[in-house]
Amino acid sequence: MRPTWPQIRASIIIGAFFFLGGHGSLHWAELKVPSGLAALLIASEPIMVFLLFSAVAKKWRFNATLLTGIILGVAGVALLMGRSALTAGPGVFLGSLAILFGALSWSLGIVYSRRSHLSGHPLLLSALSLLAGSIQLLLAGTVLGEYRSFSVASVSMRSWLSLAYLIVFGSIVAFTAYNWLLEHYSPTLVATHTYVNPIVAVLLGWLFAGEAVTLNVLLSTALVIGAVMLVDRGTTLLNIDVSLHKN
Repeated sequence: MRPTWPQIRASIIIGAFFFLGGHGSLHWAELKVPSGLAALLIASEPIMVFLLFSAVAKKWRFNATLLTGIILGVAGVALLMGRSALTAGPGVFLGSLAILFGALSWSLGIVYSRRSHLSGHPLLLSALSLLAGSIQLLLAGTVLGEYRSFSVASVSMRSWLSLAYLIVFGSIVAFTAYNWLLEHYSPTLVATHTYVNPIVAVLLGWLFAGEAVTLNVLLSTALVIGAVMLVDRGTTLLNIDVSLHKN
């Protein structure tokens, strides 16, 4: 079935929120901001998603379990990335603002995608929004003149293989799974991936690069796992409460 014009239009908007605004600003900021600080700032995403959905629904529903889970997740990322987050350098403040803008843009994309013409079609949402977002990023990079320093001949085979891995697993597989989760679970719960990502990165570094797993890593992992469980429990309790009121 061919995508309809409303679906194509929705994919352009979602691509702008997720990729041009979300990833584009993050990748630019990573040139100036330490990865630890970037991870900590991105961890604000579940809070933004919760606030945006509450504002759209005009219902400020939360409970102590959900709130504790959100705070615990931020604390876990802060504990994990604490030292590198304190590393300062030129352009860090502006880069930090760009990361927060990107987190807000991604959060807006989540809200819009749940209410768009692509809602309920995770595969179509992934295909169209990935295509739209990649075109927008390519156009933005071209307008900013980044093509001048790029040479196809200078790209190594290892770089091409890394790019292929990111396209298949980092984009197609991961983003499709992400969209499927958005269709079946609370957006606030899905947004807690920003808590899990730094933990996964550190554990992969331990597994493949021989990096040490410190007490901070273990404590952060426990905090993040607890945070995700609390957010899941908190959103479940909210849904039960809503259904009881309807009945």
